[in-house]
Formats: sequence, C-alpha cells, structure tokens
Amino acid sequence: MVDPKDRKQTSEDLEDERRPHTRARVVNAVAACFIMLLFLVHACLGTLKLYWPDMPSSLEFIVWFGVAVIVFHVIASIVTTYEMWTDTVRPPSDRKKRHQVLKWVTGVLLACSIVVHQLCVAQLLPPAAVDTLTLPALIVTAILLCWHLFVGAKSLTRDLNLRGALRTPLRVMFIVITVVVCVAVFLLIMR
Repeated sequence: MVDPKDRKQTSEDLEDERRPHTRARVVNAVAACFIMLLFLVHACLGTLKLYWPDMPSSLEFIVWFGVAVIVFHVIASIVTTYEMWTDTVRPPSDRKKRHQVLKWVTGVLLACSIVVHQLCVAQLLPPAAVDTLTLPALIVTAILLCWHLFVGAKSLTRDLNLRGALRTPLRVMFIVITVVVCVAVFLLIMR
C-alpha cells in the first residue's frame, strides 16, 4: 500500500487544495446558509399555506428579509468571483472557471424563476396566467434552487471550513427537500 504522503499529486488534487479564505468568501458562505434556512422555512410555510389557505400569514417579513440577504449574496458573489478571476498568485483553472460560470448560470435562472413566482403570488400577471403558472413556477423554482445549491455545495463547505465529507449529505438533503416540495405541489396540481 502506498503511503498518501508519498503519492504524487495530480492536477485534480492541486485544484482541490483550499483557496485562501477572504472575508468576502466567508461572509458570502454565511449569507448562503441564511438563504438556505430562509428558503426552507419559506417552502414549508408556503406549502402549508397552499393546503390551508386560511392559515395566518404574519411571517411575510421573512420573505423580505430573505430578499435582502439574497441581494447581499449576489453582491458578495460578484466580489468573490472578481477576486478569483483576477488572482495572479493562484489563477483559477479552466475547470474552476467553468464551475464558477455554472454557479452564475444556475443563480440567474433561479432569480428569474423567483421573479415569476413573485409575480404569480402578488397576482401581478393576468388572472389566467396566475392560475396557469403559480404551481408549476413553484416546482421550477424548487428544482432550480436545488441545482444551484448542489453546484455551490463544494464552495460552501470549503468557505465555512467544513469537512468535505459533508458535501454529499448536504446535497442529499437538498434533493430530499426539493422532492418533498415538488410532490406536495404536484399533488395540488392533480386535485
């Protein structure tokens, strides 16, 4: 058996070495955790509200707090992306750049679906569109959120100094929550 210390490092090993933590990366990771928690609370309460429309909705401030944290997350993501792409000491590999682009693509798609969701909930679209789009928009938003979190799990665990072994359980949790929300909404569609 080869001692891990004697093993030659591959390019993948080198790429997986930790990037220096900047304040923006750590703060952005903490913001991402708050967003995950807020989305979980919002998804649970929103799903309950769909089944029990008379449920009191005195927690709407959570949504607006979440919007503020999301705006902060976007700004911090711009900063961290800039820091990474302009790093002359340890420039990002092509693989890392593709991963960063994927995080941005999933984030932009998620933002678009959140806008559609909000337009439906606030009934700012024509009534026929609201009736048609509201529940499918919830499913699309849940799936896009899961995809965005799945892609960002590696960065999140690194930036918070969590063990890499937590990546898979986090991803499984994202998938399970997404499936539960999608099934609950799908059952409403089938009513």
